[in-house]
Amino acid sequence: MVQALAFPVLLMLLLENVIPMYYPDEPELFGNIVIWTVYIVSYIPYGLFIMTCHRIFLLGDDSVPHYGIWRLSYREIQFFGWVIALYAIYFLTFTPFIVVNWVAPRITDADWIHLVTTPLSLGVAFYALYMMARFSVLVPAAAVEHRPTIKGAWKLTRGEGIRLFVLVILLPLILSALGNRLPDLEDYLALSNLLWNLIWMIVLCFEVAMLSLAYREMSKVQQI
Repeated sequence: MVQALAFPVLLMLLLENVIPMYYPDEPELFGNIVIWTVYIVSYIPYGLFIMTCHRIFLLGDDSVPHYGIWRLSYREIQFFGWVIALYAIYFLTFTPFIVVNWVAPRITDADWIHLVTTPLSLGVAFYALYMMARFSVLVPAAAVEHRPTIKGAWKLTRGEGIRLFVLVILLPLILSALGNRLPDLEDYLALSNLLWNLIWMIVLCFEVAMLSLAYREMSKVQQI
């Protein structure tokens, strides 16, 4: 597994630790374009990392090349499509109320409007994350080419929503909050960031493993 993950890990470290060291302090237009391009491209190795882990956990070591997935075939493109669809579900669920929450205080000067919009926005945010947790099984299903569907994912996770919310949303947030409390080595900031990224990759692998096992157990009862 270490061998199969070596390429995406090295690519992640290059894009998140090495290249940012050369960013200008006050980037101009071209500099901002480069920064945003690197930021967007950095999602590719993360996707390859997650896909590789899912395939190894669910299909075994022989399901990926010995030196990992390093090129994008139709399978990988389809996988990234479902990952994008998962985030689209979240934003489509939550974004309309963000607009309302932004527009409402500008339409009326009433002080009580925040007493309505704030709890509603928190409730909608929770529901959007709940939806994202329920549909998270689309990712391992796509990784192992099970031809997932939105309807099938919703049916498969019936009665498991809260457990998936804890696994996919709450636990990573807790781990991330704990990680943010780790002290930075101010004199060795680059080394500190590198160590934190390596720790986060281990945590991510653990999270993917749990989602893989959850999907495997649920799919024993019915197919997605």
